[in-house]
Amino acid sequence: MLFLFFGVDGDHFRAKLDYMSNSQPASGSVDIVDQSLVAQEPASSSTPHRIQRILIDFEDFGNMGFVDIITGFVQCMRNQFPNVEIVVFSNDPGRYKRFENIGITIRQNPWRWMGKHRRIKDLVQYIFWTVSDLSFSWIRWLTRGLLFGNKWELDRYDLVVHWVIDWTNEADTSFLRCVPAWFLLFVLTAICNRPIALMPSTLGPFKNPLSRKLARFIFDRVDIVALRESASFSYVGQLALKKAKVALNSDLAFLLEPVSREKGAQILDNTDITLDHNRPYFGICPNLRNGSKMRYDSLSDHQGRRDGYVQFMADLVNYLAENMNARICLIPHVYDYDDQEICVQICKRTLSRYGASWLGGQYSPQELKGIIGSFDLFIGSWMHSTIAALSMGVPTLAMAFSDKFFRLVGGTMGQSEYIIDVRNRDASEVLEETKRKLHHLWTEREAIRIELKERTAKAQAMAWSYGELIRDAIA
Repeated sequence: MLFLFFGVDGDHFRAKLDYMSNSQPASGSVDIVDQSLVAQEPASSSTPHRIQRILIDFEDFGNMGFVDIITGFVQCMRNQFPNVEIVVFSNDPGRYKRFENIGITIRQNPWRWMGKHRRIKDLVQYIFWTVSDLSFSWIRWLTRGLLFGNKWELDRYDLVVHWVIDWTNEADTSFLRCVPAWFLLFVLTAICNRPIALMPSTLGPFKNPLSRKLARFIFDRVDIVALRESASFSYVGQLALKKAKVALNSDLAFLLEPVSREKGAQILDNTDITLDHNRPYFGICPNLRNGSKMRYDSLSDHQGRRDGYVQFMADLVNYLAENMNARICLIPHVYDYDDQEICVQICKRTLSRYGASWLGGQYSPQELKGIIGSFDLFIGSWMHSTIAALSMGVPTLAMAFSDKFFRLVGGTMGQSEYIIDVRNRDASEVLEETKRKLHHLWTEREAIRIELKERTAKAQAMAWSYGELIRDAIA
């Protein structure tokens, strides 16, 4: 890791783009929902552009929110660059091979730990090639490419998109906890000779002079700092970046085209979850992280908080079934965070006569959004399950474990009244507030659907503008 000790200058080493041959991956088709709720594409540019290969430098395929965003990203980029190849680095490309059908190529990440089950031979090769690539990149920079003409890994792409959308921020934690993610971006700018853009992100606030100075230094080393909501745009604006282009866009998951509600309902039927049209149908996306943020009577260790959260959700399900005559379906949205097991445990604790169910199996992002859109009301604890519901016009209550909920659900979608902050609160207090707000949400559901339709159209237009930003600033 000697490259970390070299000095860096403010030019962040941008070499001329070395354009490569066209590659057009196959794309599939989906059954589209009511067109009033679908992201309407702006007219594609007829001018040929030179971006032909884009790299997303890491992945989180275990989180369907990531898959939603990448699917939207593919739509956004293909609208501007029809033949672009989009590559995603992964620690385990074989495991996530099925996601290549959204129009991406998944490749082994050459800089991350390969996993505990690798052979010694594989590990030695991994370390050798990682050190070689990093060392070679710095030799090329120090000699300005005079000694070597061949490309190293990042030089194979015309644009590198840095995958972090939820930057650790001082609204949720301390300044020191923000530094590691910033440092990784700094390393990328130090070893990359290609333009770098951020995925539309949530950033800030920067509460002390040191954090502002450090953030200004690091984020001014990238070409595009894209923000997904106005609060982040304001915070980054206060940094007064001189070189990076700062732009307000929106979360790219708004561009995800779902299957129709009818198709979503059919999927529910096929998984033995019967739709009872005589009762309202509520979807709930649980999230154990919410459980870790709340307080429970005499429960403080990890297992105690887990049990407390399961009981909290079971009590909520029982209440909705008994007092709002609702049928409940639990929707896991992050498969690598124990969501499915939590759903099973919640169902076991609900009263059997209320008939709560959970959605098993794995589905495409289009299918999962269509399923969420088939509900009459939704309770979301993960951000992108909430975005899926809101963008489908479903009245939604957000259980917030982070400041980003207030910026996106509240700011972008105008639903501040229907956000519950669970951080450092008694579970009993949160449950009572949830009950009150759900009754109000249900009463106002028709007006809310109208507002969500209008705000979704605006959010989609802002998301489409990210492709135009890439085209105008880089291509």
